[in-house]
Amino acid sequence: MTAAPEKAHSAHDDAVKIRLQALNLFLVGFLVLFFELSCTRWFTAYVVFLQFFTNVVLIASFLGMSCGCLAAHQRRDWLGYFPVIALGTVVAALAIYALFQFWTDLSINVGGQASPQEVFFGTERRNPDVAKFVVPIEAVAAVFFVLITLTFVGIGQVLGRAFDFYPLLGRLSSIDLRSYFG
Repeated sequence: MTAAPEKAHSAHDDAVKIRLQALNLFLVGFLVLFFELSCTRWFTAYVVFLQFFTNVVLIASFLGMSCGCLAAHQRRDWLGYFPVIALGTVVAALAIYALFQFWTDLSINVGGQASPQEVFFGTERRNPDVAKFVVPIEAVAAVFFVLITLTFVGIGQVLGRAFDFYPLLGRLSSIDLRSYFG
């Protein structure tokens, strides 16, 4: 006679756990996407001329999230590295901003500004001179692409673990794709 109430109680507990995991997945997903949007806006404001290439930040954040989701089953906890990497990325952005404000000979070369085929408004403030120090925008974009990608790996791992706890998504992620490809 005691087996029936235990089954009913465990079914209720399972439903509560599923709802809590669904809420956890929603909150983690919301926070990750909010952080992505915040990074897109903030880094384009402080990294010199990166505002012309906002997709660099967007693609880097989604790549980092995806790599973090793939690392969800690893023992290494990438979230522990998140504060250090995020702080380093923010400090690098502020350093470039301060360097650009105080060093008047520094120019960022955005797409060869001498070409009349492309116009990047705001780049005419400093005319890149070969006698001065010119940093190619590709170097700036590459450095911040790597830093932002590494920043998002930790929170992407948390997102991947939240996907694993949700019943339907956990079953989908446990499918072995090697059997399909050979």
